[in-house]
Amino acid sequence: MGVQCEELTRAKIAFPVIECHVNYRRAVRFGEALVGYARVQRQRKSMCSFFYSVYSRTCSDRLCADGHTTHCYVGPQMELLLTPPQLIVTAFSMAMDRYPDCMEED
Repeated sequence: MGVQCEELTRAKIAFPVIECHVNYRRAVRFGEALVGYARVQRQRKSMCSFFYSVYSRTCSDRLCADGHTTHCYVGPQMELLLTPPQLIVTAFSMAMDRYPDCMEED
């Protein structure tokens, strides 16, 4: 999304994972070429989820794994932020401009 970890650290914003789920669909071998896709879903104002899919390019683009992570926004005093920080809002906006199908609202 164009935001580096260092930028979040300087802004004293954390983006912790509060839920994680993965479905392993098939084994991956060393040297196998993979490609991953992600889609963002903004949920309540204080959270968002990323949905992931990983495919094998080597084995006819077969799905290897999919899953999701849910994140919340935490401020400098480790307090839950009830609205996304401006840095995140800007990153989401840039991602929408570049990849219109990558984001949805809940």
